[in-house]
Amino acid sequence: MNYFLKFTLAGGDRLVQKLRDTPSTIRSVISMDMQLLMDQLAVYIRARKLTGSPLQSRTGKLAASVNVTPTRIEGNKIIGEVTAADNTAFYGRVHERGGSAFYPIMAVHRRALHFLGGDGQSVFARTVQHPPAFARPFVAPSLQENKADIIAGLQDALNEALRKE
Repeated sequence: MNYFLKFTLAGGDRLVQKLRDTPSTIRSVISMDMQLLMDQLAVYIRARKLTGSPLQSRTGKLAASVNVTPTRIEGNKIIGEVTAADNTAFYGRVHERGGSAFYPIMAVHRRALHFLGGDGQSVFARTVQHPPAFARPFVAPSLQENKADIIAGLQDALNEALRKE
């Protein structure tokens, strides 16, 4: 699941020259702040999105799959990432984006499935076609809800780094 938040620096010739003169110092300050902001986003996702609405926790696997990767610098980009829904919690991708097709549910431990139909009557079947799951996103809304704070935090880090130079 990849969602992006683009942070673009805008400034006059003085800012551009300052960035050219001391890029490694400024990048390292922003990189450290990016790591802290991504840690805060991961905590937000676990606390606000995976403990009730939109998703309830049963085993804690999905919440445990929310991790922060180390911030890295690639060219002129500083990349911070929060990942979720890895191998043990693959179903998180379906919650985030929704299902794409009907899928079969088959009786495994008994000869038939048993459930109540729409009219309240018992229904027995060896297999049923379950409709696609609807999306219950937890990462994308978290990023949108925290976007202003993340941008403000990066701007503060940049301002601090520029003041020190």
